[in-house]
Amino acid sequence: MSLSRSLSARLSLVLLVLLLLLGGVTLMSQFDTFHLYQAEIDQKLNRDLPQKIIASQGWEGGGVPAIEETEPLFHDLMMLNPSIELYVLDTEGRIVGFSAEKPLLHDRVELQPIFDWLTDAHPLPILGSDPRGSGQKVFSAAPLFDEASPGAPVGYLYIVLPSQLQDSVQQMVEGSYIVRLGVRRTLAAGIVALVVGLLLFHVLTRRLRRLSGGIDAFRRRGIVPAPLRRQANEDGDELARLTSSFVTMADQISAQLDDLVHADAQRRELVAGISHDLRTPLTILRGYLETLQLKESTLSTHDRRRSIEAALRQAEHLSELVGQLFELAKLDSGAIEIAMEPFAIGDLVQDVVQKFSLNAADQGVTLASDCQPGLPLVVGDLRLVERALDNLLDNALRHTPHGGQITVGCRNGGPRVQVEVADNGEGIADEELGRIFDPFYRPSTSGPQGAAGLGLAIVQRVVELHEGRIEVESTRGEGTLFRFRLPVCQGLPAG
Repeated sequence: MSLSRSLSARLSLVLLVLLLLLGGVTLMSQFDTFHLYQAEIDQKLNRDLPQKIIASQGWEGGGVPAIEETEPLFHDLMMLNPSIELYVLDTEGRIVGFSAEKPLLHDRVELQPIFDWLTDAHPLPILGSDPRGSGQKVFSAAPLFDEASPGAPVGYLYIVLPSQLQDSVQQMVEGSYIVRLGVRRTLAAGIVALVVGLLLFHVLTRRLRRLSGGIDAFRRRGIVPAPLRRQANEDGDELARLTSSFVTMADQISAQLDDLVHADAQRRELVAGISHDLRTPLTILRGYLETLQLKESTLSTHDRRRSIEAALRQAEHLSELVGQLFELAKLDSGAIEIAMEPFAIGDLVQDVVQKFSLNAADQGVTLASDCQPGLPLVVGDLRLVERALDNLLDNALRHTPHGGQITVGCRNGGPRVQVEVADNGEGIADEELGRIFDPFYRPSTSGPQGAAGLGLAIVQRVVELHEGRIEVESTRGEGTLFRFRLPVCQGLPAG
């Protein structure tokens, strides 16, 4: 990531700009405060100056002095302090006498600041008109009275005081050690604040940089670095919680990707299994039909009947396989509707055992039920549970040799009733137990009759729909036991 796109660099730039703005505002505020402070001092120190001048010249009660009377005084004051300017005003603010040597720009002075000064109606400093300039300056003033008309002033002595308001910032900095010191300290404080801020930004964004690196690593290699996992904490601050959420999300994505890879492998295997298991009966069926078509006139009635029966068996096998595929697809997609109802599991087991008894007798296999008496009613979809038992018994018959035994049992297990289908057949190898529920998986012991491999997959989906889990125990050459549990119906008598 380039430096200009780094969050830390952007934050540092923002900090620098803010510090520059703050420093500029602070300096301007200091200069302005210094100006006002100097002006306030000037006004306070010279508050009584006009009154003293009036008293020293004997102008009390004499009205507005004539120009001839003011010229010697103004000349002497200009010699002593050339920075001050004296003006004699009438009651309208017009200038009737002044001490300035240069021509005036204005012939009158605003009276409102003088009124504020005389009545203390405004906090210091109070700025008034500057007859020689366009701005305003601090001043001091006193009224002039006439004994002939006591009570009301007949004019004003107006003194423009020396002020720093007209000085430039450069002149102030050059002429004032205190101002220069304040500027230096402000700049030093700004530099220190900038350095400390940069260090703090670097420390505070360290975990953010680690999170960004972890995201990049996960994007490139699909792994979450160990330091990032240690940083994750759901009870920490915002960054720790964000990291925890990312780690959880990354683990979920990795698990989903693994599931997708596994599902894709299963899909490929399923397609291959479907192709094989559909092709075999179709090929046999086509062979019998072609034989009937080509040799119809030469075949005996017995041979024709045998060929037709064989073709029908293959068609039934195809129909059963397609039906299992359709049923498995519905169970996987969730499109099948579950009709939950209470029923007696012992009665269902008896019915299923009775249904398979003839097939078991034909194969020389002993089929029996072993259900505990007084079992409570269970809750489930009767049709689907029966389908699961049918598939388990069909699977057991295909893998139990002549003279073997199959037992269907059910036991009370508290909140659930345990259903078991056990046989003493050929069993399943340990390395194959984890895959027998995969569609179209063929254990090494499977023969042609068990080629489809959909029965156990359907059983697993049915049990999962009842919020259960199918379990299997098997020993090679000794037999296999399948077990699942159904919830007990609460509040109803035992079946």
